[in-house]
Amino acid sequence: MTLRISAQTQDRLIDSLYAALGAQADWSAAAEALEAALAAEVLLLDFGPDGRHSARYCPRAQAEPLLVCLSRALAPSGKSVLAHLLRDAPLERTLTLRELAFPDGQDSDGEPARRADGLLASVLRSERRKALLAILRPEGGPFGLAETAFARRIIRHIANGLRLSDHAEQARAASEALHLLVRNLEERAILIDRQRRVVAATPAGHQAMAASDLFDTKSGRLVAQPKEVDDVLAEVLAAIAAPDSGLAGPRKSPPPERRGEAVFEGADRRRCRMVFRTVETAGEPLVHIQVRDARPIHRDVRDALRALYGLSRSEARLAYYLAATGSLAETLETLSVTRNTGKTHLRRIYEKTGTRSQVELCQMIAGLSGLY
Repeated sequence: MTLRISAQTQDRLIDSLYAALGAQADWSAAAEALEAALAAEVLLLDFGPDGRHSARYCPRAQAEPLLVCLSRALAPSGKSVLAHLLRDAPLERTLTLRELAFPDGQDSDGEPARRADGLLASVLRSERRKALLAILRPEGGPFGLAETAFARRIIRHIANGLRLSDHAEQARAASEALHLLVRNLEERAILIDRQRRVVAATPAGHQAMAASDLFDTKSGRLVAQPKEVDDVLAEVLAAIAAPDSGLAGPRKSPPPERRGEAVFEGADRRRCRMVFRTVETAGEPLVHIQVRDARPIHRDVRDALRALYGLSRSEARLAYYLAATGSLAETLETLSVTRNTGKTHLRRIYEKTGTRSQVELCQMIAGLSGLY
């Protein structure tokens, strides 16, 4: 077949691609115009950083036959053609359907392999996204020279448009990450992605990463110290992890926020608390890490507890030392109080202050201490 549209029409179609790639709602109209010009099906398959087909430009039902076909076909390296296109193939270099090879006795049942002709190319490969373009002719013979030239031109410009779109999204994601940290600019806060790469950090967060007793970043991945603290971080990261499979569908909704925390002693024997929580951004889910030092509890808090909540002198002393040390056993030893007496005091403290646990009590006292 020959290409039946003028050079001017070709230019208009090419120009329309850039706006359509930036606003995915416009992609369907642009794809239909390309399909009419080439008498072929045009599929743009977008994959997230977790390897999931995102259905950003192409519905899952429409993409699945091709994904199955490419997963079963083998590249010369022994990998599936899908993995080869996503990870290894030079960008914009075309592969034809006729070149696909299947293992012995495993011919493809998929519709794409029975097409008269088809061109495949990897058109984007970044840390955040990967994309493939397929131009498939269902019938009518192979592509002519003019059609192939126009198809290659489409591939080249879609690759350029996707790179521009990806750079813009990266800039928006970076801005959003910085906005998350601006709220805690004075604190030691860090944002990492699911691969443990640091996305952004406050100035104090960078100082925390330089402290060998808190983090290890020599491998390019953030590892919390000590190991039991990193185990908590790993559990939070698992909530945003996903299998690296091109056949997996898009996430239907953001996962619920996952939190974790750990308290430990640093090298200077000062207690630290690390709080980990997942956050959703326009680009991808991240983990927000906050490092908090134990702040000294002001001694005048004892008088405030007696005045505000009617605590006795003994109860106020126990509450103060419990908040200061974080340990009931250490508090009882310091005050030379028996365990039974300490439990009695603690029960009365809960009743008078309206708190239900040591954590709630310590949080309330820390808030009071901040007034002095």
